[in-house]
Amino acid sequence: NLCRDALSTGLVSQSEIDEAKSRIADIHPLPTMLERGLPEIAGKPSMTIIATPPNFPLTHETVAEFYEWMFAPWVKELGLCDFDVAPGRVVATLPQDSKLQFVSGAICGQVIMSAVDTVVSLAMATTDRIPKGTVYQHTHFLRPAMTHDMRVEANVLRFGKSSAFAEAKVTFANSGELVAHATLEFAF
Repeated sequence: NLCRDALSTGLVSQSEIDEAKSRIADIHPLPTMLERGLPEIAGKPSMTIIATPPNFPLTHETVAEFYEWMFAPWVKELGLCDFDVAPGRVVATLPQDSKLQFVSGAICGQVIMSAVDTVVSLAMATTDRIPKGTVYQHTHFLRPAMTHDMRVEANVLRFGKSSAFAEAKVTFANSGELVAHATLEFAF
């Protein structure tokens, strides 16, 4: 158990562990790893947490509930909205927001990459296989993301035995001009 190990080494006190548990519980209502410890696979600690998402696989009707369940609070602060969902495909709007911009007024690349990963994660969840997560993302930035809302479109390209591949395009919502292009691989 992580808590027991941290206490025995003297790295943290019980009150620090209790405070961390409280802060995590406020952010995420599901049981935390601090409460349940790391699960074991073949007698060894593993970071693999298996949980069945609500209303799986994802559909247009269930995207809002799934999005709320799946993603961290800071991801939700990106403001992704206007989801359009079909099997193997999700489109969302990334609205312009000053809190996501560099001093130049352009949306920063970290935001675009996070939006891409989030929308592709949703596209992966439209299938009957539960993904474990992103293992690779390569993003090309083609022009500054200035002034206009963006459209993030993710398409699942192919499923293999243990991984799946997807492509995402980020375009200006008003003109369709390509802002960024990404390819991703997800583990299953």
